[in-house]
Amino acid sequence: MKETQKIRVVELGDGVVRYESVKDHHHHLVCLKCKKTERVELPAEQEASLIRIEKECQEKSKFTALQHSLEFFGLCAKCK
Repeated sequence: MKETQKIRVVELGDGVVRYESVKDHHHHLVCLKCKKTERVELPAEQEASLIRIEKECQEKSKFTALQHSLEFFGLCAKCK
């Protein structure tokens, strides 16, 4: 399934390999202390901004991005 681009591999720095559907696009908050992860779904206009940035980077560098991911690493409310 990975080869047909129906799923993508997600690694969040905790040694666990996750597989997610490419149709279920979202981002993550990752606590560096307890390793809790939380999904973040951006509003359409913010996701569109990320796609514009991705396209601009591709045009400037001649790099072809096949996907992107966005993870925020920090401390959750419980670990602060």
